[in-house]
Parts: sequence; C-alpha cells; structure tokens
Amino acid sequence: MGFELNGDRLREARRYRRLTITSLSEKAGVSKQMVSRYERGTAQPGLEVFQKIVRELQFPVDFFTGTNKFEYKDEGTYFRSRLTSTQSEKNAK
Repeated sequence: MGFELNGDRLREARRYRRLTITSLSEKAGVSKQMVSRYERGTAQPGLEVFQKIVRELQFPVDFFTGTNKFEYKDEGTYFRSRLTSTQSEKNAK
C-alpha cells in the first residue's frame, strides 16, 4: 500500500470541513462504519478510497499520513448541562 492513514487527522479534517461520518462515507463510496474504523485506526482504506477522501476534504496527502506532534482531546464547549444536552451537542462536529 505504501501509506498509513492517521485516523486522528482524518477526524480532524472531517470536522474542520463540517462533515458527518455519514456524509463523508457517501462521498467516498464506503459505509459509515468503515469511515469510523478509519478514524479509530482499526482499518486502512484502499488507494482509491483514500484518494476520494483527500479530494473531498481538500487537505494535503501528507496531512493524512503524518504522525501527531502532540495529543489533544477535544471535550467541546457546553452552554447547557450535560444531562440535558442532546447527543449531537455532546459530539461537537
């Protein structure tokens, strides 16, 4: 294959472009479960799917294959109690 997709970077780019896993999966021609697996690092896309993802998200190829320079966990910003927040509000995209 020659490349390894960095799932954290894929998630970051998808959120930056304000795409859901479902919308990216439709554009890449794979199931939403596969996109989720790519982001978690439990699967790697084939070259054709990888090219579709890169084209759709419009980030350099090196962005998706690079290693993380630091670890950052986004917990989101909440203006409501977590108890009354909807699931989509808790998973800020």
